[in-house]
Amino acid sequence: MRRRSSVVSLHLGTGTARPAYVSGVLGSFSIVPVAARTLVSTIPAFVGGFASAVTAPARSAIDQFIADVDSLFVQPVAKAAPADRAKRLVDSIDWSQPTIVIWVPGTSEHDVPARVADALRAAHGPNAYFVDYVATWQLKRSVPDGEATLRATLELAARRKRPGQRLVLIGESQGAWLISSVLRDPALAAIVDKASLVAHPGLAPAHVHESESAATRLDPSRVREFNREGDVVARDLGASSARALDAVDAFADLRIGEALGDALAIAVTNPGVLGALIASQLFRVEGKTNPHESADFLRDAVQWILAR
Repeated sequence: MRRRSSVVSLHLGTGTARPAYVSGVLGSFSIVPVAARTLVSTIPAFVGGFASAVTAPARSAIDQFIADVDSLFVQPVAKAAPADRAKRLVDSIDWSQPTIVIWVPGTSEHDVPARVADALRAAHGPNAYFVDYVATWQLKRSVPDGEATLRATLELAARRKRPGQRLVLIGESQGAWLISSVLRDPALAAIVDKASLVAHPGLAPAHVHESESAATRLDPSRVREFNREGDVVARDLGASSARALDAVDAFADLRIGEALGDALAIAVTNPGVLGALIASQLFRVEGKTNPHESADFLRDAVQWILAR
């Protein structure tokens, strides 16, 4: 079992487009107590976590729950090939800057959000450029697409980066997953001066902490994780990780029976996870901060990558 860093957070954010039938069906249950829906909400949370790390306008627990579940079913949008998207990104960068900041967004985000731009501005940093990838809950398609796009971006950036110039990465949730996965390649890791992983998913294949294999361990002098205690998304599921990934993908594809079967199997073989999942959703009825909320980490994450 890998040991989680104490400094260490995954953001699989909310969707911007959602099938109307999901809101309609869930809305019909508005009389069900919020506490009961909190227990139900552990199903999607169990297969990967679903609350957005984006700071959203205040809304009722019921509306937020419906929005979070809706976000699971956002379908991928057709995009250009990863190499083409990477070239477009690299060509858009102002390479005269001493530090280049590249943001890798979480699920359902396709820009540099205001909270990131504000954190960079407060730290007197440059503007960030973002990696455009599928970024949906269909992780078996989204993660490979993001990895390919980020990998191509770094390969092209290596040809443009000047001596003494710094290139730093910051990613949130699924975006943090992509960074940690790509930086396992020593050749690509050498291009990046520093990287901040905010709300880093436990399902990601590499982490900044002790590991039995150098292939899954990131250099703590160049990469840092920022996770909130109690964030179920950042929880290490150990031997259940592969099945959890299957469950997330099945749920997002509306293969509900398959997803629930995987979730039940995890609950049986890894019973400690169930209590953690339920506890992670209590913020909905207690009026507390979402454990997957990462806005308060951004300041530290930005300051760390900008520090020399």
